[in-house]
Amino acid sequence: YYDRLGRVLHDRLFSGARLRSIWYLNAGAGRRLADEYEQRRAIALSIRASNERFLVDAGEKDEAAGTIKSVGRPGYLQFGPGIPIKRGVYRVRWVGGVSGAPDGAFGFVDVWDGETRIARQELTGTSLRPDARQIAEITFTLPRGSSRLDYRLWVDGHPSVTLERVEIETAK
Repeated sequence: YYDRLGRVLHDRLFSGARLRSIWYLNAGAGRRLADEYEQRRAIALSIRASNERFLVDAGEKDEAAGTIKSVGRPGYLQFGPGIPIKRGVYRVRWVGGVSGAPDGAFGFVDVWDGETRIARQELTGTSLRPDARQIAEITFTLPRGSSRLDYRLWVDGHPSVTLERVEIETAK
């Protein structure tokens, strides 16, 4: 595969070996290799909470700090980004801090594939991991790819929540 890719990049423009390599990579067995690789390639993203792809209902973005802070009313602190993603098993983490959290529930996190909710987990004071600055973590499976994946964080407005980052990665 890499030998043929090297020919495409470095051989003379109309050489026979270069044209055969182009065919192999785009329509021949090389295309299947590229598709197979893409299906197996791990994903690991860490995105600032204030990224423009995320929307806010019950919070305020601090662009300079890259965070979202709750404003003391119920609603989605963050939702989005509506991204395409391939099939697989994933883990999403919400990173930040919570002060004044009750032991019981104060919100939830969701993962949505378009209009279909595929995972939900309750937020409780006992499930927080302040040592890791982790507000929540959820693992979910996409049996087929999604053209519009959203992950959402809803709070009831009582504890003070500062969201710093959202991380999504291929679960191992």
